[in-house]
Amino acid sequence: MRFSLVIGLCLISLAGCGEPIVHEMKMDMSADAAGEGVPMSSVAVAEPAKGVPTAEPRIAYSYSLGYRLGTGDIGEVQTRHVALCDKLGTAKCRIKSMVRQSSDGEFVTANLALVVDSKIARAFQIDLDKAVEAAGGESSSRSIEAEDLSKQMVDTEARIKAKQALADRLLNLLQNRSGKVGELVEAERAFAEAQEELEAARSWMAEMQARVAMSDITITYNSTSPSGSGLWSPIRDAISEAGQILGESVGAMLRIFVGVLPWLLTLAGLIWLGRKRGWMAGWRWPWRKNKTPEES
Repeated sequence: MRFSLVIGLCLISLAGCGEPIVHEMKMDMSADAAGEGVPMSSVAVAEPAKGVPTAEPRIAYSYSLGYRLGTGDIGEVQTRHVALCDKLGTAKCRIKSMVRQSSDGEFVTANLALVVDSKIARAFQIDLDKAVEAAGGESSSRSIEAEDLSKQMVDTEARIKAKQALADRLLNLLQNRSGKVGELVEAERAFAEAQEELEAARSWMAEMQARVAMSDITITYNSTSPSGSGLWSPIRDAISEAGQILGESVGAMLRIFVGVLPWLLTLAGLIWLGRKRGWMAGWRWPWRKNKTPEES
């Protein structure tokens, strides 16, 4: 019975560990004031002492950059940007993805996703701009997104401490093994759940820390004109399509010939039959009717 009571107290302490400490201080101060006959409204909550450094805001930044370049310069500039990232090393810059799409007669597009150390992210963008300007390109778009993770990280830190304290107390109970078998099984189950929640909180904390420490930079490249455009482009297209155009013309002529041939044969047969039977005796073609016998 005593063992179950201890486990219950541990679980209750976990549920109550999320209450702010300031709230408990207020309750204690209010109770002391009431005991001394001091009005509740006159109790002042202690303010942070001046000069005490406050926690820095933990903000995760995401940058989006867009560049407009010549068709033949996109691949070169993208390669330069990758080289700038490689120069910093994997600890400060890493490539998440790289895409380049190109086809004749269409605009060329490319994308590059990087993860850069937040401390140098702004300066790194200047180097990216210089590489584009050196190739004769220009910036077409730019945006910044910021997400404040300060409260979430503080809450998660407090949750990790509470879960760790609960896990330590349950582990101590299991090591002593002073209860019944059923109570030990219940304690083991509670310890496993506490460890699972502790690992999840630590994982979430690590993810937020990584987002704050490293900023996402997404770069989009667009060409100013379709690929293959220029003086010789129409000529090349015409030469490449010459065979197809000739084949389509011959095919059209064959279709017309095959469609008209039965009617031509039928008409020739009727004319032959008419001459054979004498149905067309004295009949002449219209353009031969005005000719004299001497001319014929």
